[in-house]
Amino acid sequence: DAISKFNYLEKIKNSSKKISSFLTIQEGCDKFCHFCVVPYTRGPEYSRPFNEIINEAKILATNGVKEITLLGQNVNAYSYDNYRLSNLILEIEKIPEILRIRYTTSHPKDMTDDLIEVYGISKKLMPLVHLPVQSGSDKVLKLMNRKHTIKEYLTTYDKLKKLNPAIEFSSDFIIGYPEEDEMDFKATLDLIKKIGFVNSYSFIFSPRPGTVASKLKLTDQKISLKRLEIIQKELFKNQIMINRSFEKRIVDVLVEKKTEENNKFFGRSEYMTSVIFDANDEDVAVNDPEMLEAIWVDPDNNVFAVINSLVVTLVLKLALNILDDPLILDALNTGLDSNAVVLVENEADVAPNAPDISVA
Repeated sequence: DAISKFNYLEKIKNSSKKISSFLTIQEGCDKFCHFCVVPYTRGPEYSRPFNEIINEAKILATNGVKEITLLGQNVNAYSYDNYRLSNLILEIEKIPEILRIRYTTSHPKDMTDDLIEVYGISKKLMPLVHLPVQSGSDKVLKLMNRKHTIKEYLTTYDKLKKLNPAIEFSSDFIIGYPEEDEMDFKATLDLIKKIGFVNSYSFIFSPRPGTVASKLKLTDQKISLKRLEIIQKELFKNQIMINRSFEKRIVDVLVEKKTEENNKFFGRSEYMTSVIFDANDEDVAVNDPEMLEAIWVDPDNNVFAVINSLVVTLVLKLALNILDDPLILDALNTGLDSNAVVLVENEADVAPNAPDISVA
């Protein structure tokens, strides 16, 4: 159970030396959504002791970890003594070596004001809020036993955007839930258009044995597939729009590793967008925080890459024509994640001496 697991974790040292690492803070769920098996398989919500989490975060920092993702089945329900998730974030922020903080997965009902306010205070909490809504219809949310309404969800969205306009939302969507009709589907589509979700996941409802929803009549598969296609195209469009918004802007990228292909490195932006770029090993010297080296500069085209320790700053010159590529559009029909968008082609096509900078 969760208690035994956390007692075990307390006795061992987390040896993770990855640049980005998970840190489990909570397990279980008390929400009992009608489609979900977590309450039955992971048990009730249990939060790990506050000091244990902070101690492990410090160990990870010593190991060389630069980004921590706080992990839990219902992570923003974290509650230990008088400590909440907001307290954890602000305490971990004090660790100098930690550059970025994220958390997943959260529930709209537990998006409390103290957590929302952290987005106006923290310098290390990333501006991508993954907050699964599942459906844009209050009727369907009630059938799912989600315990929140769309109005409440939008209130959370408005509060966060007011604190930090740079915040973007990602979400999960279940399409074709039992009794979902055309009006319910339209409500979901309207919500996606209103918020402009990015980096989101969408699936056709699949019944899980033992859940309440497993006993309900399924929506016609052809209808569900058609609705999923429409939703994914809209999410894909949102992803293109957010990617285009980075054109000719400076983007901070945390470098995670060198790829198998020579002289290419992989990292992620603040919004979890994958970035692959050319560099030499000495350009990404993780033990030299004072290093500041321009690996390529082309002032005429306003395209350059600068590496400062593990943070890569890129000004991306967008090759817009690739977004109309039929191969990319066709990928939607194969269930490609909307985050898998090629944003920048080979810059050598624009300037002969440019490195290959691509965003996926």
